[in-house]
Amino acid sequence: RVARGASLGLYTGILLGLYVVYIVPGLEEAPVEEEDPVAAAERLPFLVMPRFEFDKLAGADVLVNVFRF
Repeated sequence: RVARGASLGLYTGILLGLYVVYIVPGLEEAPVEEEDPVAAAERLPFLVMPRFEFDKLAGADVLVNVFRF
């Protein structure tokens, strides 16, 4: 029984060590910084803009970025 307990403790410690080394650092939150809304909009894959004709809303234009270089 002592050997079985030691073996279970060893494997439990190995699993705990792997969890602490690989999982816990990914759970820490990075500091939140204010982001410029214009810079954030440039990273979107699409853009929706209203279309006006004769000072009235006529519809919407949708632009989709396929390639960016």
